[in-house]
Amino acid sequence: MKPLSTITIIALLAAPLALASCGSVPTTQAEMNTKMDEVGPQAKKEIANMIAKDSTLKPLVDEAYGVIVFPSVASGALILGGQGGDGVVFKGGQPWGLAKLAAGSIGFQIGGETFSELVIMKDEDAFNMV
Repeated sequence: MKPLSTITIIALLAAPLALASCGSVPTTQAEMNTKMDEVGPQAKKEIANMIAKDSTLKPLVDEAYGVIVFPSVASGALILGGQGGDGVVFKGGQPWGLAKLAAGSIGFQIGGETFSELVIMKDEDAFNMV
């Protein structure tokens, strides 16, 4: 059997990073509405699940100027790693917009997982920095 070339090995290792950055960003109002209809209910449900697991989150979420919820973030790595997910931005408890999470890493790592993420923005300054 012929050994793999260096380029082939790099391409195979880069796959998790490339997959993390895949996915389209809505560019029209119709696409935004469709994406919000898809992710919005999942985000609301995930906030309720998080509060059910840790009741100390409720006052933080209720008093926050805004929150971002990523109901499902996928992460995978084989030397090169990547993670990504779609989320919803809530302002004053109401859906305000969409968010996309994408990250990459390099180093000794292997594995994969999915998780949810909640970002709490206490005031308008924090909200505007995101």
